Amino acid sequence: AKIDSEEKGDTLTFRLSGTCYFAFAETLRAAVGAKTGFANYVFDFSGVSYLDLTVVGTLGELVGTLNESGASVVFVGLSDRVRRELAHAEFDCAALCEE
Repeated sequence: AKIDSEEKGDTLTFRLSGTCYFAFAETLRAAVGAKTGFANYVFDFSGVSYLDLTVVGTLGELVGTLNESGASVVFVGLSDRVRRELAHAEFDCAALCEE
């Protein structure tokens, strides 16, 4: 799995790709933790083939932390499989996930 970021004004986009297993959770946490102070965070999953439960849990923690800081968060580029994996983990995607 891999994560890249792009800053554009007050928006930070994280592009995730690959198979996101538990070992990726710490990489994700560190990448997001190193980039604070943005008003908007976009997580682009268009390159993700799989998310495991550990990564989904980490995403939940990060979204909570970012929302508490006043930032908005949106998920884009979710495949049907990734949507199913989020739903299976009971991750509430309704407010975050764009078509």
